[in-house]
Amino acid sequence: MPSAARPTNEVRILIIGSGKMGQAHAQAFRKVPGARVVGIVSRRAEQAAKLAGELNAAGGPHVEHGDNWQELAERLQADACVIAVVPTMNEQFTREVLTAGYHVLAEKPVAFTPEAVLSLADLAAERNLIAMAAVNRRFFASVLSAIETINFYGRLIGVTVMAPAPVAERKAKGQHLPEVCDLWTIAHAIHPVDVVRLAAGDPVDTMGVAAVDLHDGERNLMGMYRFSSGALVSFNNFGSSTDEWEIRLHGDHVEVKLAPLEGGWVRVRGSKPRNLPTSFPNDKGQKLGLVGLATAFITAVREGSPIPYPASDLYDHARSVALAEQLMNAPVAS
Repeated sequence: MPSAARPTNEVRILIIGSGKMGQAHAQAFRKVPGARVVGIVSRRAEQAAKLAGELNAAGGPHVEHGDNWQELAERLQADACVIAVVPTMNEQFTREVLTAGYHVLAEKPVAFTPEAVLSLADLAAERNLIAMAAVNRRFFASVLSAIETINFYGRLIGVTVMAPAPVAERKAKGQHLPEVCDLWTIAHAIHPVDVVRLAAGDPVDTMGVAAVDLHDGERNLMGMYRFSSGALVSFNNFGSSTDEWEIRLHGDHVEVKLAPLEGGWVRVRGSKPRNLPTSFPNDKGQKLGLVGLATAFITAVREGSPIPYPASDLYDHARSVALAEQLMNAPVAS
């Protein structure tokens, strides 16, 4: 358990996972005032040692490493843990961390069913702990500028999402765990689904969801919804398409295109398109959105307050997982 006595108001962070995202989170938290990365944990001890060594070589407070998160968290008096393991292990580690009494920022999806995410949210609430989903695209300068622009000119009328995902091809190449490929709409399309929810609210009417299996093992699916904002949302996932992700926000006399989500343009009726900002100053040298995400997490932990906009707590995250799950389970049209 975290120590009740603390000489300063710093938040001591333990990173669980030393892969690509563990490294990115460790670097991001080092840019947040009041945050201190105290340790790196991985079942691959040599990888944890390597990342800790790189952080120590860069200067700043010393970072330790190990392969037992409970032992290291207790010894280093951690306040919070970042879960950056393989997606299929997110739920297990998040539950262990919350049960042990630590605040948590968990990579997405935090679990592969909305029921499981809600169970974790309830556990965090019972223990008065901050629990956030690491949906960093909510903190993209492009995404926040797009939503702000739509709202400035009036209201959101509709959203068109193109999220191609050649899952069978990825699975055949062994690029991802087979079980992750089987749940790909939740594992990966959660990104555009979550951004749409941030912009449009929650679906209140489902007008149709259907899928078509293709001869090459891929699947095309489409969902049509009305959201709480009043916007009509079309979600399209074409398995064999090679196009990039694209989200179009249709507003009163204004159109915004996010393609890919890191950038895009806005066009007001009667004017030429102008580019959306692609980053904030604190994104320099970092994976986009992670410093903003880390800052929101540290703010909530230090102040013991609800997580600030545009962050996603686990109750909110459960609704993104639920929508992705509905899309994944779209009935196959004959």
